[in-house]
Amino acid sequence: MFSIRYFAALAVLFLLPCSGVFSAHAATPGDPTEIIHSFSALVDEEAAGVDYLEEEQVSRIRARAGELFPLRPKVSAGEAARIEKEGEKAFLAEEIRKTFPRSEAEVRQDAEKEAADLFPFFEKGDRAEVTYRFGKYHAKGVYYGQKGEYLLIGGTSVPVRDLKEEELRKFDPEKNKAAREAHVRTKCKEHAEKRQAALRDLQELWDHGREDRRFRLGYLRFLRKWRSGEQLLDELVRRKNRELLQAVRERSEKLVRIGDLGGADQILQRFLTAHPALASELEPDRQRLRQAAAEERSREALAAAGRIPDPDEARSFLEKFLADDPGTPCAAEIRSTMATLEIRSGELKKCREAIGSAGKLKSGDACAFLEHFISEYSDYFGIDEVKAVYQIERKKVERLRCARVLDEARRIGSDEQAVQLLEHFLEDQGDCDGIESVREACRERRARMEKNGNGI
Repeated sequence: MFSIRYFAALAVLFLLPCSGVFSAHAATPGDPTEIIHSFSALVDEEAAGVDYLEEEQVSRIRARAGELFPLRPKVSAGEAARIEKEGEKAFLAEEIRKTFPRSEAEVRQDAEKEAADLFPFFEKGDRAEVTYRFGKYHAKGVYYGQKGEYLLIGGTSVPVRDLKEEELRKFDPEKNKAAREAHVRTKCKEHAEKRQAALRDLQELWDHGREDRRFRLGYLRFLRKWRSGEQLLDELVRRKNRELLQAVRERSEKLVRIGDLGGADQILQRFLTAHPALASELEPDRQRLRQAAAEERSREALAAAGRIPDPDEARSFLEKFLADDPGTPCAAEIRSTMATLEIRSGELKKCREAIGSAGKLKSGDACAFLEHFISEYSDYFGIDEVKAVYQIERKKVERLRCARVLDEARRIGSDEQAVQLLEHFLEDQGDCDGIESVREACRERRARMEKNGNGI
């Protein structure tokens, strides 16, 4: 029903106003999707051999695109919107008028007339007719009113109980009025709903043709926005250049990920040499590279300092690094490491002083002194040196104890007493440096004692 009227309306509203929209130099355009794809193909073709679209390439794209679709529309965007709005208003009004010619007042008036016919009302003196509940009997004549439980019609007294509700309504003004009003409301509502449904269908038809109408005015819809041919081309070029720029960034970032910061910066620098106007675009990327390079140098310096065993030398190394590169982003971390190294230097000095002091003592006293120091300063840097010296001194003490018990056993003439002495020592000492010689001596004295018949 709407299609013929729809296209007729389009012809009236748009074909005449749009005459001359497309220039004589532009080819007859295809559909909007085809034009957008064609414009995109032109941009991709020019971008295939370059790393960025400059004005030279864009000019060529414009010239070729203008042969496919006019870059500048005949009317402004505001005028196009106005034409669309006025056309929509006129189209909807005309179509809805043809389909629903009656006004709301006329619909109501007709419904009221219909209600009067469907729900008649009789007053005293009117000629009335009623049908009994069971439909076999009728009463007809002048209505004289109601007397008790009877309606007086003609010469008949009709019992109220014998009449259906719709018959009684003919004589009850309030119920009759309510029935008529309900009928009018229903009819008006049905009319309004049908009209609204028709408006939705018409609106859908109109909206379906919006892209074609705007297209004939010189506009295309791209990324949820109406654009002229020139605006569309500019957006496509911008998007392609962002894509090309991102490709440069990705090549640079790929080298960053493998640690080649210099190579990454060279990629950006070569691009900026060819396209100096884009310095502001890539400056943040170069700044991040410089930051990453500085951080990498700092990490290498910290790692190198960590490989230097002497804290004072490591601190001097980092101090020189900071003097050469005061702006390093890791300056705070390096200063913190230097402070730690200074603490370690003091701890190492104290450990070495303890070792020197122990060296002036006898082995037994040195062991006791070092054991106490280790217990007191177990988390000191350099404590491993103290522990190593302590182990040496402890072994000296153990060997000395073993030598003393062996000497004492040799002076004892009785093999039995010597064995008892050595076994008691072995039970007390357990494993220690030199203990094997004590075991061997114990075995020899026991064997001799058994040979001489003194053992079990």
